Amino acid sequence: MNQVRILKRKVQQDWKSCKDFLWPSEPGNDYFRLLDYIVAFAGTRFVPKNRRHKRLLPLWKVYHWMCHYHTVYLFSNAIAHLDRRDNFGEFSWFLMIALEVFMGHVKDFIVAKYTDEIEHAQHFLNKQATIVLDSVYDRQRRKSYFRKIQIVCAAIGLVSLNMLLMMTIPSAQIDELFALSSSIPLSNVLYYFFKFTISPAWPCKIISSTALITSILDGFKTEMMIFANDLESTVQHSESSCFGRIPVSGTQRNQNIDEDSFRNLQHHIYRKISRHVELLEKIKKFQPFVEVFFFVLYFHAMVLIGTYIFVILQTEFSIGSAMILMAVSVYFLKCYFWCWVINSFQDVNEQIAVHIMKLITAIPHSKEHHLEYTELRTMLMIMMMRTQSSAEFSCGGLSVISVELFGNLLNVSYSVITFLLNII
Repeated sequence: MNQVRILKRKVQQDWKSCKDFLWPSEPGNDYFRLLDYIVAFAGTRFVPKNRRHKRLLPLWKVYHWMCHYHTVYLFSNAIAHLDRRDNFGEFSWFLMIALEVFMGHVKDFIVAKYTDEIEHAQHFLNKQATIVLDSVYDRQRRKSYFRKIQIVCAAIGLVSLNMLLMMTIPSAQIDELFALSSSIPLSNVLYYFFKFTISPAWPCKIISSTALITSILDGFKTEMMIFANDLESTVQHSESSCFGRIPVSGTQRNQNIDEDSFRNLQHHIYRKISRHVELLEKIKKFQPFVEVFFFVLYFHAMVLIGTYIFVILQTEFSIGSAMILMAVSVYFLKCYFWCWVINSFQDVNEQIAVHIMKLITAIPHSKEHHLEYTELRTMLMIMMMRTQSSAEFSCGGLSVISVELFGNLLNVSYSVITFLLNII
């Protein structure tokens, strides 16, 4: 019986350790630990942060070179099927697969180029998690943010598993689309190696970079919401302090402003301005990367979504069609979620601007502190103007990223479908 209890206890401990590793209840000192693993599986970018990460370097190298093998395989397969140009539906399929692979490496190149910006943003957000201003609100917001990252990681895992199952289920259409010509030596070996290793590498490669950047943007938005809540608390405190000085029998404020109260408010405002400037600077440094990556993602999705739907309409429904539907859904979700996160920055900034305006009107004035009063008002006005213009991310300088831009994507995708249907 003792051995059974020991074994049971060991199983429970191992299960708890596994659960804490895969689905921890708290982020600890790193929000992005699980997401970094997924990016490593994609063979995209892997920066070891500790000894445990360094042990994964061989695995990352394997997946990195495996993705190159998949690239050569898919391009060779696409070239081998150029003779099917009379069948426009199948020709579009192979063209889109080749474009998908090419754009996957383009995104890898962009992520590698901006690796320093990604590391600095992650380090900043992890550091901010240790700064607690409102123990209840801050913990709730950061835990919600961490849960979103976990849900995204779980969704990527499900997509990868789904892709693996679809590729391994015997299907004549899959074999016809991906199998190499029998004239190539070891064609069957190469095909089965491709078939059983395409996932999780490529689903992770297609999704993880976008998920990583979106999670960082959502992290910045979370910190801005925490800042807005802290600013609101300062406004409420300053208003209560100021209105408490109004005499019951009069309508004007008491001229004898308490020196300690004014200095305390001045100190709080300076701290808020310093924190706000730091947040805006970090967002501004990350902004060029976001704009370049979204430009590539948006126009890639604009071409792929319409063409994929066209291929579905032109072919019989099968496992290949299900894979295309999954790809279309993923692109829709990626573009919409990114547009929504960036658009929601504006809502947070409007809250901050309202709190700043209330704070300006709540600053007590006296002749003794006139210069300090004017300086505080001026700094807060500049802070409000910077806030209002800080959330504008553009799509390659062509238009501002917003939910309306996602609506344009739907319209263009529909135009691509109708164009392709008209030319066949």
